[in-house]
Amino acid sequence: MLIVLGTPLFKSMVDRIEKEKAQLRDQIASLEKTVSKLEQDVSSMKERERLMVEYPDLNGPVNANMTGNVYSVQALLSMP
Repeated sequence: MLIVLGTPLFKSMVDRIEKEKAQLRDQIASLEKTVSKLEQDVSSMKERERLMVEYPDLNGPVNANMTGNVYSVQALLSMP
């Protein structure tokens, strides 16, 4: 199939390709924004993790339901 410059078919194809190009640019911009947000989230979580390791006493108990009673594994296994 031969497409001649300046014909309606050629213009239609150019318009379609330009529209697709614009859509792809929009998608790229959206993905770049998402990646940037995720990078910020990772950075924030790394800082939070660093603070949790550096100051464990400020994080509260690991298990809030713990009553302070400690059972040995053997005692737990022997319970009916």
